[in-house]
Amino acid sequence: MSNPIEDAKKLYTYAYPVVISSVLSRGKRERFLQLSHGRKFVSAKDDFPIVRPNNDTLYSTVWTHLAESPYILEIPEITGRYLLVDFLNSKTDIPFAVGSKNKGKEVGKYIILYREEPVPAGYEDYQVVRSEDSRNFFIVRLESFGKEDYETANRLQDQIIIRPLYPEKITDDGEQITGLSTIYLESLSLKEFYAIFAQSYTDTFIEPEYTELFKSFGLDPAQFEYDAISEEAKTALEEGAKLAEVEIRAHENPEKFFSNEWSTTVKDLGFYGTNYDLRATVAYYGYGANLAEDSVYPATEHDQDGNPLFSSNSYRVHFEKDGLPRAEFFWSLTLYGLPSQFLADNVLDRYLINSHMLKDLVFNEDGSLDIYISQEAPADEKLLPNWLPSSKTEEKFSLTLRIYGPDAFTLQGNWVAPKVIRL
Repeated sequence: MSNPIEDAKKLYTYAYPVVISSVLSRGKRERFLQLSHGRKFVSAKDDFPIVRPNNDTLYSTVWTHLAESPYILEIPEITGRYLLVDFLNSKTDIPFAVGSKNKGKEVGKYIILYREEPVPAGYEDYQVVRSEDSRNFFIVRLESFGKEDYETANRLQDQIIIRPLYPEKITDDGEQITGLSTIYLESLSLKEFYAIFAQSYTDTFIEPEYTELFKSFGLDPAQFEYDAISEEAKTALEEGAKLAEVEIRAHENPEKFFSNEWSTTVKDLGFYGTNYDLRATVAYYGYGANLAEDSVYPATEHDQDGNPLFSSNSYRVHFEKDGLPRAEFFWSLTLYGLPSQFLADNVLDRYLINSHMLKDLVFNEDGSLDIYISQEAPADEKLLPNWLPSSKTEEKFSLTLRIYGPDAFTLQGNWVAPKVIRL
């Protein structure tokens, strides 16, 4: 026998990333005409609408409206630095991802089509990519080596083209939100949340099972009337949403790998299948996560003894000799304040330590490496290159390792993450 509250929890969990995508993709038509380039790394002072941004690559983004026009993608040859072009549909699955991993085979011209739309005349020689959703998010990550490299990296960004084939057909699409999408969603009533989900049916493929679930509460995507449904249905939807929100924030993928209090999601990341719980959690904590084969993100909020990481404490992140992340391209360790999940403001504007810095870091005599985390600089000045400042405004923090191009050893869960030791 069906449990209405459990059904409502399932429905809310499924709808969550769709609603985030619908909210994020609003705005004036100019948003949908060409890539918007981040010309420098994100800082703690920026108003960036996605949590846990990296500080390794420059972001370039654009939303598509494929129901209004096909889109053209042109990728030039880029050597000597990491490139990843991700294509997320409205449900945040990644049906298309190319870049450095393709060893030059990603170079060329693509045409992005809506469902079974025919290839336009004159574009038969383009590589065809299709999406079941009209709203799709292109996010391009291009490696940069810091301020002195921005000019070169920016020129390369300009060579990557994503644009509608028929720009005159692109229209305005509501009011663009400011700030974090997760905070915006928390401000919505359940009626507003499901009104957005109902509207998404016009250009998003929703699995039939969840359409039936939606209708079982008296809701019709074609004629949405939340106030007309029964009080019992409203109560079930409200209780189910509360349970879903708790689980979305606390969800642990059973396929995660754990070591030294770090957890790493590999299975289903970026292409979730029916793992809707994981899909919603990733949309909440890090909208736009990559496929695991492109990069994996071991993360922790605890020291090696399982205690929360407090900004007022001092820590040592200890990599054993030969224990650094196994990355084909490069790796980084980034610190985020909690609960904001954003970069921690500090006097150095240093938010990470990555493999490009290894030549400047101080290694221990046995070949191991320690990264020092604290609000104040290490007393020993020679360790300053190894210092990752923690927040002075947020009580706690978390750490994320990014491994770009993880090897099979890592993807199988065999790599051991570093110990985070309280000093």
